[in-house]
Formats: sequence, C-alpha cells, structure tokens
Amino acid sequence: MLNLNKNFDILKNDKFGRYAVALQDYEPGDLIIQESPFTYGPKSDSPPVCLGCHRKVDGKILCSTCGWPVCDEKCEKEPIHSENECIIFSSVKVRFTKVKNPQGNCPQYECITPLRVLLGKEKFPEIWNSQISKLESHNEERQKTDIWKVESINTVGFLHKVCKLQERFSSDLIHFACGILETNAFSSPSSYGYDMRYLYPKSSLFLHSCIPNVGHYIFKNSNDGERSNVIHVRASLKIKKGQEFTLSYTQTLWPTLLRRSHLKEGKFFDCCCQRCSDPTELKTNFSTIKCSNCYNGWILNTDPLVVDAPWNCTSCNWKLTGDSVSKLFSNIQQEVENLNKLDNYLDPVEIRENFIKKYKSLLHPNNGFLIIVKYSLAQLYGQAKEYFLDDLPDILLEKKLKLCYTLDEVLKTLRPGISRQRGWNLFELQSCVVKFAKKQFRRNEINEKQLNEKISMAIKYLNKIIFIFSYDDPESPEGNAKKMAVNILSQLENSIFQQQD
Repeated sequence: MLNLNKNFDILKNDKFGRYAVALQDYEPGDLIIQESPFTYGPKSDSPPVCLGCHRKVDGKILCSTCGWPVCDEKCEKEPIHSENECIIFSSVKVRFTKVKNPQGNCPQYECITPLRVLLGKEKFPEIWNSQISKLESHNEERQKTDIWKVESINTVGFLHKVCKLQERFSSDLIHFACGILETNAFSSPSSYGYDMRYLYPKSSLFLHSCIPNVGHYIFKNSNDGERSNVIHVRASLKIKKGQEFTLSYTQTLWPTLLRRSHLKEGKFFDCCCQRCSDPTELKTNFSTIKCSNCYNGWILNTDPLVVDAPWNCTSCNWKLTGDSVSKLFSNIQQEVENLNKLDNYLDPVEIRENFIKKYKSLLHPNNGFLIIVKYSLAQLYGQAKEYFLDDLPDILLEKKLKLCYTLDEVLKTLRPGISRQRGWNLFELQSCVVKFAKKQFRRNEINEKQLNEKISMAIKYLNKIIFIFSYDDPESPEGNAKKMAVNILSQLENSIFQQQD
C-alpha cells in the first residue's frame, strides 16, 4: 500500500493493477486531489498549433530559434516550448515543413508530446522513477495495432534519425512514452479550444467506470494569469471511506457496444462496470432496439460483456446476432457523426429531426443514438439561426421542454451527481420554462400563482446549474454559464419579489 496523498491510498491487484481508494468519506464537490501536469501537449492527430499557447495556427509564423509554429515572440518563449522541443530542434536544425492544409492532421506533431515526456524524465528523475515509470503503457497489446507501426515511423523514427536522439532515448523508451500518454493522459481543450493531452501521474491512477463517482477540472491559468493547467479532481457523488475512486474515460451518451469498444481499442481493457453489465443500462434502454418481428417487444443483448453475444426480443424471442447489431450500430454512429459535418450546408434542426424520424421505428426512444441527437436538438431549439428562443412558436417551445425533461431523466440515471452534461441541459430547460410560462401568463392561460410556481421551478434549476458549474475554471464555458445563471437567478428572484409586493 502506498499513500501518495493524504486523501487516498494506492492499492494493487491482478484485476485493476494500481488504483486509488478513499481514506475518508466525501460529499459531492469535495476536493480529492489538486495536481500539476508532468507535461502536456498536442494530441497525436493534431493539426498545426502554436507550440507555446497551443492555439490553431496556419504555420506561417515560426519560432525564431527552432523554426516551428508559434503565434508570436511571446509564445516562442513559453517554457513548455522553449525548454523542451525548441532546444532539440534548434540543435539539429530540424525545421517545420509547411503544410498545404493547416486544418488537417499534421504527422510532424506526433513526436511533440512524447518528446516532452522524455525530456521530463531527464529534468525530473525523482518523479519519473517514483511515479511515471510505474504507469501502464500496454505496449504488449499496442504492438499488435496499426498505431504502433505509425508511431515507429513518425515518432521513434523521427526522434532517432532526424533529431539524432538514439543515444539518449531507446526505441523501447519512446514507445513507453507514447504508451503511457495513450493510456493515461487526460484530454481537455486548451485555452483556445483545441483538445490537448495532459499527463497527471497521481490522477491517472483512478479507475474507470461508466458511472463515475469523481469528475476532473483543468484550470488553464493560475490566479496571476500564468499558464498552470492544474487539475482538480472532486467527488461527483457521495463516496465512502475505502471505496474506489472512478473516472469516466469514455462518452456517457454512447451505448454499451460503443463504450466498451472504445475502451478496449484505446485503453486496452474490458469494462465490466454496473452499467456495462446490465442489458437495459440501468433501465434506461440506452442500447435497446425495437423488435421488427412482433413490433411489441424490445431486443436486448443477452450478455453485454461478451462481444458477439446474441440479442433477443423480450416478447417473441426473436434473435439477432451480435455481429449484425455491431454493424448496425457502427453505421448509425457514422451517420450521427456526419450530422455535424452537414451543419454548414443544411438546416441543423431539420437534419436531426429527419434522423429521429428515420430511426424511431428501429430504436427505443431512449436509445443512445437518439438521445445524442435529442441532446443537440434541445440546444439548437433556442440557439440556432431561425430558431432563436424569442422566435420559437409554442409547438417548438413545448418540443424543447419535452426534450429537456426526457434528457434530464436519462442523465440523472447515467451520470448522477455533479454532471456537466446535466448542467447544460438544465440551462436550456430553465430558459424554456420561463419563456413558455410568461407566454401562457400573457394569454391568461395561467394565473399569477401558477406563473410564480413555474418561475420557482426555474430558480430551482438555476441553483442546481450554479452548483454543478461552481467547480469549473471561471474562464471555461461552464464558468461563463455559471455567471449567466447567477444573473438570471437574481432577475427571476426580483421578479417574484416585485409581484408579491
């Protein structure tokens, strides 16, 4: 047993490897650990970004020392760049090769974050030996993947043949750096919105669960305005002493097949959590299909922990093979992902409504694919061009309300406690409740007492939003939403007070 922090112990067994357990009871929102990153940097599929501040760039402005993309003179002096790859690239005169499409993936960037990890080994040997070297890389499994082959060329080959680092860093060590990043790094947007990866050795010891009991918050800047990227890990649910801490490494709004596949391919383990083990996904029917044979039953996976397990109808016992459902879900997933790409060309509301019409006879109303699209629709009704909240007719206001209520019930089950997704949905719900109630009051459809009851309900939602977002970085989208919620709450409370006077 190793105590790395006064709040938790590190245990080890054959099933989980090393994992963290609570040394005390926690309430939702309680801080468990605050940790600075060992290092951070671009993801392996990154487009060109400034190597100082990590905002997207076109690659035209280059560091005066090493010749790699930055924003300006200030960014080229940022320690994360100037004290890492800049030294290596300038010493061997390896300059950035300009790309034709600055929006696309840039293979030249695949070496950046692994190189920062390796240089960290030399700068912080004590942390490396006590923490980083003990992280799981899953290199035995990774050697069998296509990623390993690409990594051998774009990262190992580049650092050895081009940067002349073969004497400092062996192939095994470079692959280890890549492996611990792939397995343990946290993904979060930079201050400018592009996803980065951050390596926090202590926080990465928390187990995975599709119903996690902790959440993480990365603060980009410190109080004095300097970049810090400190992570705060807080309880999202009540946690008892001796209980394992669990984070989610996958998407809440994916059905079990997709979540388990993503975790197996990206993190190299099979999730057997409570949600994954339950064919109904905690009675939400998040993976459920409508039976096309009897039209009354629902088709569920007979054993969600077995990849090719058959699916059976609960009414007529009609069967589908696991392979056929996997292919179906893969096709639907691709269709969902394509919706965002069509937003610039077609009405974003219309294409999502059409998607729901297409699949409502095939999928349960709470199937994850429909819920993902409904989650988008709940926001688009009120925000999208030609669908602004003030302009929505009653029929669409009611539709938005129903969407938000449905989503809230699902999210309370699948992501209980402090949940950003629930916070954003409640933000949409409170605005719709108030807007619709005021319209009803003006038409004399409800009286003043009923109006105040509905506003009180919106106030309840706003207080919940403020609580959920109170732990986020004040400069993040959630932090800004909290500020808006505080202002709206004050206005609504004043309106009720004035009516009572």
